[in-house]
This record gives sequence, structure tokens and C-alpha cells, in this order.
Amino acid sequence: MMKRDRGFTLIEIMVVIVIIAVTASILVPAYGKIYAKQKFNSDVAAVENIVTWAHLTAVAQDEDVTLSVNSQQGVLTAEGPPPIPSADEPQAFQQSAVPSVNSGQPLQHLVLIHETTRVRLQANAGPIAAGGGGVGQQIVFHGDGTCDGGDLAMMDVSGNEVLLHIDAATSQVHQQEDSRGGGQ
Repeated sequence: MMKRDRGFTLIEIMVVIVIIAVTASILVPAYGKIYAKQKFNSDVAAVENIVTWAHLTAVAQDEDVTLSVNSQQGVLTAEGPPPIPSADEPQAFQQSAVPSVNSGQPLQHLVLIHETTRVRLQANAGPIAAGGGGVGQQIVFHGDGTCDGGDLAMMDVSGNEVLLHIDAATSQVHQQEDSRGGGQ
């Protein structure tokens, strides 16, 4: 007798397709929310890093470093004075044609924020409006380790929100979750 191989019936194939479709309809929106949250967390970390960089640079140079926000363009900029030339630099580096860190150019650090995230800066002395819409707002970090202090409110189109508080006495940034639960 010949053994007959049995395949899948049309009903079995349709059941598998329906199961896959239901699973995909559940996972795709969840993935979108996870991706949006990851982009937002990336922006929050970048803002925390530029605040820390501004504080450390101000202390290391013993000069003021200004953190400014242009929320229309989604750019945070920290700018300080040029680094002090080192007297301990080897002779070969002093005569090099390649520009070094001590080239006399102001120190500058930029952070670009995703287009779905908005940042609003509220300095303790109040926002400095030079054209509205967040242009020209700034916090100054001083060489003694203090700063003007203030808050950076961040939110995105998915409803994620966080408030970053910059302490005036220590220039440290602390994350405060939104009271509606949209923060990290």
C-alpha cells in the first residue's frame, strides 16, 4: 500500500494567517510607542550631557559658559571662552600646522533634538526673549561651580514629558517626572 502524505487544509492555513494578523495588530502600535519613548529618552540624555559639559567646562576654565536654547530649530548650544594655552605643551605640538585644542577658538558644544521633541527653558531670572518662541533663552554657568539655575521642560508628540531642574548652587541637573506620569 502506498502511504499518502497529508498537507494543510485551507481552514488550517486561514487560522494561522488570522493569528499572525491579530498578533501584528497588537505589536505594531506597541513598537511605535516604544520607539517614540526611546527617541525621547535619547533627547533627555543629550540635554543632561550638555548641561554637565557646560558645568564642567566652566569650572575647568574658571570662566562663564552659556547654555542657550533655540526651540524653533531644536538646538541647544553651550559656548565658553577659548581654552587657556598650556605652558606644559611639548614644543612639537606648539609648532604644529594642525590646529590643536588650544587654537584660540571658543569652546562650543551643540545638541540637536529630534523634530518630535520640544524644549522650553525657564531660567530662574525668567526667560530671555529675543524674538519669541524660545530663541535666545540661556543659563550661564560660572567658574565657581554655580549657575543661574532654571528648568528645562521637555515634551514630545507622543505625550512623554520630563522636567529637568538645574540647581543654581551646584549646577547639577535633576530629572523630575511630570505629575501626569508622562516622564521616565
